[in-house]
Amino acid sequence: MPIDNISHARRAQGRFANRLSARLPAAAEAHRPQLRPLAQAIRIGNAHPLVCAALLLSVAGPGRSPLPLPGRARAGEPPGTAVALLPGAQATPPPATAYAVDPGGDMFERLIPVRPSLPDHAAGIEPTAARLSSIGNALLTACVARPRHCPQAMLASAMAATATVAGAAVDTAVELLLRRDGAAPAPDPSMSDRADRILQQLPPHDRHAMLQVLRECGAGPTCTAQIRARLLSLPRAVQAAIEHALEHPAPSTLPPDAAGWPPTAQALIPPAPQSWLDAAINLLESVYDAPEAAYLLDLQEIADATQNAQADQPRGIRELLANQRRSAAIEALFNATGHPVERLDFNITAHDLRGVPRTAWGRNLLLSFAGPGAPAHTLMVVAHGDMTGTDTHSSGAVDNGTGVATLLALTRELQDLELPRGTRVQLLVTDQGERGMMGAKAHVQRCLARRQCPDAVLNLDMLGRGDGLAISGSDQRHLFSMDTQRTDQRQPGRVEPHEAHLRRLLEQAAADLGVPQHPRGAWTQISDHLPFQREGIPALGLTRMTASELAAETDLQATYAELLRRHAAVDWGRMDDYLNGRLTHTEHAAMRDRLAEHEAISRRYRRLGDSTYRASVHNGFDQLDQIQTRAALDTLNVVRRTVHAWLYDPDPALPRS
Repeated sequence: MPIDNISHARRAQGRFANRLSARLPAAAEAHRPQLRPLAQAIRIGNAHPLVCAALLLSVAGPGRSPLPLPGRARAGEPPGTAVALLPGAQATPPPATAYAVDPGGDMFERLIPVRPSLPDHAAGIEPTAARLSSIGNALLTACVARPRHCPQAMLASAMAATATVAGAAVDTAVELLLRRDGAAPAPDPSMSDRADRILQQLPPHDRHAMLQVLRECGAGPTCTAQIRARLLSLPRAVQAAIEHALEHPAPSTLPPDAAGWPPTAQALIPPAPQSWLDAAINLLESVYDAPEAAYLLDLQEIADATQNAQADQPRGIRELLANQRRSAAIEALFNATGHPVERLDFNITAHDLRGVPRTAWGRNLLLSFAGPGAPAHTLMVVAHGDMTGTDTHSSGAVDNGTGVATLLALTRELQDLELPRGTRVQLLVTDQGERGMMGAKAHVQRCLARRQCPDAVLNLDMLGRGDGLAISGSDQRHLFSMDTQRTDQRQPGRVEPHEAHLRRLLEQAAADLGVPQHPRGAWTQISDHLPFQREGIPALGLTRMTASELAAETDLQATYAELLRRHAAVDWGRMDDYLNGRLTHTEHAAMRDRLAEHEAISRRYRRLGDSTYRASVHNGFDQLDQIQTRAALDTLNVVRRTVHAWLYDPDPALPRS
C-alpha cells in the first residue's frame, strides 16, 4: 500500500536507531539516546530544495551540537538560556568545544560542553564553521516562516557565506605570512601546562627517555607507539600521578565506522571517556615539536652534569669541579651537532662585579655560520655557560642553562639553512660570567684587537621563568658601573642603528608570538652584553622576569646609584680630622650631614635585599623543576624568529661592516 510521509519518516528513523545501537561502544550502551518518531512532516511546497540546501549549510558547520528544541536550554545551562533551531545560531561556544552525553536529558538535551580536546589545527576552522552554521539557521528560519521569500533569503545567505569564506581565506593567508620563518604559534596555555605536568611527574631517567622519543621519532603511529610503551613501563604510582595531573581527560574521538555519518548523527553518539594514557599521548605529541624536545633534553643534560659533579665533593673545590664537568658537557653537546666548535682560551685581568681587580682564566666556545662571500654583516648571540651556588647544590638550570640550550637549538637550525650572501651568525658561550663577565670582557678585547667585532650582539640570560621579556639596551648601561673605574661609563650609551634594528626585530617577534614584554625602564640586566656596550658595540640583553621583580630590581639599582652619589659627596680623606675635632664648626656640621645622608641610604640599600629574580638563582632553588617550560620554549621561539628575520629581512638603510 502507499506509504505517506509520516510513515516513511517513522520507518527511516527506526532503521537509523537500529544502526546506531549496533555501532555504539559497549561502555556507552547504557546512555544510548532514545529516538522518537517525528510528530509531523514539514510541508512548504516548492521550497523543499531550498530548505534542503539550508539544512546542508547548517550541518556543514561545527557539527558538534545536537538539534535542540527551540526556546529551551540544554542540560547544564541556566534556565531561560535561549537555544537556536540548529547549531551555531546562538553565541557560538569557544573554538574546539566538544560535547559529552548528559544521561538525565532527553534526545535533544543530552549533550553538554566538556573540556576542549580538538587538535590545534581545528581551532582556526571552528569560528568560520560556526558563522556558516548561523547563516544556515537564519535561512532555514526564514524559509519555514515565509516560504514565498525563501529564494530571496537564499540569495542573501549565499552572499553572506561567500563573504565569510573569503574573510577566512584572507585570515589564513595573513597567518601563513606571519609564520614564514617556520616558527609555529604557541600551543594553548592549558594544554602546555598539562603537558608540562606530565613531564614533571616522570623520574629523571624516564623524562630523559621521553624527550628522546619526542625529539627523534616525530609524529605518526611509530611515535605514538613509543610514547605509549614508555608510559606503560612507568611504576603504577607515577602513572597515578600523571592521571591526577591531567585532572579532566578529554573525551575520545568517534568510532572509525561513524566517519561517514551526518554531523548531527555523529553528535548523538555518547563518547566513551578517554583514558589517561590516550590523553597523555595526545598532549605530548601536540605540545612538543622536535626542536623543543631537543631544547628540553639539552637543558636536562647540562643540569644533570652539573649536579652529578657535585656529589661527595669537598666544599672548597665543589664549584670548580662542577663548572669543569658542566663546560665539558656543553662542549660535547655542541660537538654532537656536527658543527665545528672553536675553543678560545683566555687569561685576563679586569675588575670583578664588586669592582676589585682580579685575574681570571677560562675558555670560551665560538661557532660561526656564514653565507657565500666575505662576511659583511655579523650577528652574535651570547650566553654564559658557567654557574655558581654549589654550596646549596644549584644545578644552574635557569642561570644559565636556558641560554646555552637556546644556542644549541640555534646551532641545529642554522646548520640546515643556506644563509644569504655576506651574512654571518656567531654563537658564543662565555666562561667566568658569574665572576665579573670575564669571558665576555676577554672576547671584546680579542675582537677589538683583530677588528672583527660583530655588528650587533644579543645576550641571553635566565630565560626560564617570569611573566614577560625584559630587554636591556646601551642607553641603560650606566645603571650598573660597579665593575668599571671608567667615568665615561656613568652616562647612557649611544643606541646605534644596528642595535635599534635588532630591538625592533626582537619586539616584533615577541608580539607575533604573543609573548608579553615589559616596558623599558630605568633598569639594566647585569650580564655579558655590558662589556660589549661599554666599548660601543651595539648589544642587547634579554631575560625573563615578573613585573614585581622588575620593579624591585629597578628600585635596587636606583638606590645603589644614589648610594654612590652620597659616597662621592663625602670627603673621606678628612675623616680623621672629623673624628678628632680638627674641623671648623661649619666644616664639622657639613661633614656630619653628609655622613648621615650616606648612612641613611646605606641602611635603605641593605634593607632592600635581593628580589626573587636574584634570590631564585645561585642557590639550591635553581633546579630543573623550577623552570617554567612554556616560558622557556616561548622565549626560544622568539629568539629563533629574531635571528631568522635578521638574516632574511635586513634593514637596507643599515651600513655594512
